[in-house]
Amino acid sequence: LTAVLIAEIGRKALGRTTGILAGIFTAINPELISFSRIMLTETVFAFLLVLAGLAYISLAKRRTLGICLLSGLLTGLAALCRPVAAIWTVFLGIAVLLGSSSKKDLLGRAGFLAITAAASIAVISPWILRNQRVMGTPVFNTSGGLTFWLWGHNDAELGDDSTMVPPEFQRVNRIADPRAFFSGGGGDPRAMVPVFSMQPRYQGYSYEQRVVDRIAGLGEVDADREFSTMAMEYV
Repeated sequence: LTAVLIAEIGRKALGRTTGILAGIFTAINPELISFSRIMLTETVFAFLLVLAGLAYISLAKRRTLGICLLSGLLTGLAALCRPVAAIWTVFLGIAVLLGSSSKKDLLGRAGFLAITAAASIAVISPWILRNQRVMGTPVFNTSGGLTFWLWGHNDAELGDDSTMVPPEFQRVNRIADPRAFFSGGGGDPRAMVPVFSMQPRYQGYSYEQRVVDRIAGLGEVDADREFSTMAMEYV
């Protein structure tokens, strides 16, 4: 489905031939094919983001309330899947504004984008309110600090059998063995969910004792802040 949508975007933006080639290259991409069999967010996120991009192209050409609401709904769902979609939404909005032909057209496009933004906020608000109730903080995402530390600002070594991890993690690790995830899960979807997808901070328990000690006992929000601090210390 994502390949078909990319082909349609390519057709609308650069012509029929470009669209067909883009769709074919997407459909046969080995990495995209491999991700489609694993229960991670990449496949769903790519579909939602590409579908949102197609909606924004329609919005740039034909501005109606329905397209505005659809664009907002899709970008909100994509952001719930992976928060980085919020950044892409900004660029998509700028692209729509750059296509204006006059000041009046620019103001009209800005008004429709405001409706689109409101629709996106309406989609993600329940999740933020849920986090306020569960965690005590109205946060949208609790994996930004971990991602910042893990990919490029991490000088820690992986843990070994001597690493002491919290009993909570030991219990969860027995229930959802990460090795089952990386080996394909044997066809059982429950076994294909990596432990760190349950709570992002769990991924930190895979590292040496000094990392474990800094996040042990912390909640999701505080652990994410600690990962951000560790990343800045590395910098």
